[in-house]
Amino acid sequence: MDFHKALFLTVFLPLFLLLYGIADRKFKNALLLAASLFFYAWCEPVFVFVLVATTFFDFVLVRIMARQEGVRRKVVLAVSLCMNLSLLGWFKYRLFFVSLFGGTVTAQDEALLLVALPLGISFYTFETITYLLDVYRREQQPLNRFGDYLLYILLFPKLLAGPIIRYGEIASQLQERSAQETLENRLGGFYRLCIGLGKKVLIADQLALYYTDYTLTGIDFHTLGAGSAWLALLACFFRMYFDFSGYTDIALGLGRIFGFRLPENFNNPLLSPNITEFWKRWHMTLTAWMRNYLYIPLGGSRGGKWITYRNLGIVFLVSGLWHGAHWNFLLWGVFHGLLIIGERVVKFRMPRVLGVVFTIAAVSYSMSLFFIQDLDKMLQFQQALFGFNSATLSHWPRTEFWLPFAAAVCFSFFACTPFTKRVQDTVFTGYPSSAGHISLALISAVLFVLSLSYSASVNYNTFVYFRF
Repeated sequence: MDFHKALFLTVFLPLFLLLYGIADRKFKNALLLAASLFFYAWCEPVFVFVLVATTFFDFVLVRIMARQEGVRRKVVLAVSLCMNLSLLGWFKYRLFFVSLFGGTVTAQDEALLLVALPLGISFYTFETITYLLDVYRREQQPLNRFGDYLLYILLFPKLLAGPIIRYGEIASQLQERSAQETLENRLGGFYRLCIGLGKKVLIADQLALYYTDYTLTGIDFHTLGAGSAWLALLACFFRMYFDFSGYTDIALGLGRIFGFRLPENFNNPLLSPNITEFWKRWHMTLTAWMRNYLYIPLGGSRGGKWITYRNLGIVFLVSGLWHGAHWNFLLWGVFHGLLIIGERVVKFRMPRVLGVVFTIAAVSYSMSLFFIQDLDKMLQFQQALFGFNSATLSHWPRTEFWLPFAAAVCFSFFACTPFTKRVQDTVFTGYPSSAGHISLALISAVLFVLSLSYSASVNYNTFVYFRF
């Protein structure tokens, strides 16, 4: 039940909004929890029981840990961490480790693993760890009611692909959010939901339909020219951005409708003048998780430059593997880690415009590592990318590709001036004027109808991050 499909938009969401609107305040959390369980069970009818069971064990272990001191406290922490990471390792990484130690992994094994991978497992595992470690560090008190913890983990707007929320960021909202349940916030949430739908269906899916899927999976790379290869990677970057940020807009919009203020996950990353700033603007909640729960515990930058480089390398290795249990994701993480470390070593800053161009080129190149899992085909694509193919064919995109591509360029750089940045902030998180509400309502209605029509007429891709 994807957010952009007719079943969700025309049945599940309207029915739930009706029930949520008429429910007494003391029953709203119970209703949200029931809807979240139904939503996940619809997607994963078997794994919902695994998720609830492991969440219950975590809840019990954290309460036990909170009453312990010294070694016992550490032992319970270790047990809980091992349980969560073991589940993640079994479901997501077992074939990767089999191949790492010389075992044979067939395409059929990988297909079965993908089917048997619980949706959103990387996201809710990381959220579970934030709760566990925050209580261990005494930054948060353990919850008294299992239902509150289960709602934190299962809240359906952010369950499948984030944003990754620290428990402390949402704890008070789980208990009381009546001040945020206003008509103004519900309208603002609806506008953002429609913008997210438009990003996903009208831009990301169109780029995939008219070029990136064809280029990366439908042709012989030996016949691909350098121009077409670079255009495909740029389109992949746009597709990834509008797919993932579109999902995030829908999640944040739904959260705002229900009275939640969920953390932002993107801040105009294509305006970044270097890779370091790019990672402060792209998938911001994952970056914050890596900083708070891995980089700083490893020592951060406190041990000198070599320790800093080591820690950054570990963070990006883990970040690469977090995205998937394949060598290509590991290479993708290593590539970004080397860029970050390289910027610290060289300490050279280009003029801002040149820096933005370099950053877009570098991240676009990394899409060849991200999207092509077969290492032999990845090597063939590198040959095409750098002009080593002598007998190329025309793989230029169809006419239909250029409209969503132009829209992607326009909206990627929309916030490049102070005025347009203020407009964006008002639309996403602010409170528009009456005239602004009329304009946004009309635009949102058009985006909603168009997205629903396109989504219902063609079998579009699911969100890229749903299987992470």
